[in-house]
Amino acid sequence: MNKRLALALLAMTLLTGWRWPFASEPTNLVLSCRNELVENRLVGEQQDRFYMIADFLLQGDRASINYRYFQQDGVPVGTLSMRGKVLDADLEEDVYALSLNESHILVEDEALPLPQHMAYLKSFSQRNMAEQGVHNLTLRLLHRNRESDYAIVFFLPSTAVCGCSVLDNDDAM
Repeated sequence: MNKRLALALLAMTLLTGWRWPFASEPTNLVLSCRNELVENRLVGEQQDRFYMIADFLLQGDRASINYRYFQQDGVPVGTLSMRGKVLDADLEEDVYALSLNESHILVEDEALPLPQHMAYLKSFSQRNMAEQGVHNLTLRLLHRNRESDYAIVFFLPSTAVCGCSVLDNDDAM
């Protein structure tokens, strides 16, 4: 009886086209995002200004992120690099869930204060990795212009939205 049931289930799956759930489709996405960071460290008109370039490389099940911080005049301040894997990629909806488990920080001059964004991201990601072993991040491309290779990207958990240059090799999209 068990053989008949197994054969019937096999026949149904072959006839209906049901397939075993596989991992997400392979991911091949590169985002390069540039942001101006304006910080109000002091009361009044004096503000610190920094630039950040964030590069995201999602390839297959691997993910890497490099946040590079610069002073307004282009002098490097520091770099925060994280690596891990792509947990899920919904290519139709342009949503990517990442699980990062490695973090490397380079500070150019320890005597200078870090940009607030860098200090926060460094602290938040290191705490997550120490407590949970990973720092999770989700990217959602809210709008994508394929002709100009540009996207508006929403980041969780930071809830930041920014414009990014897009480079990918997904011809089907």
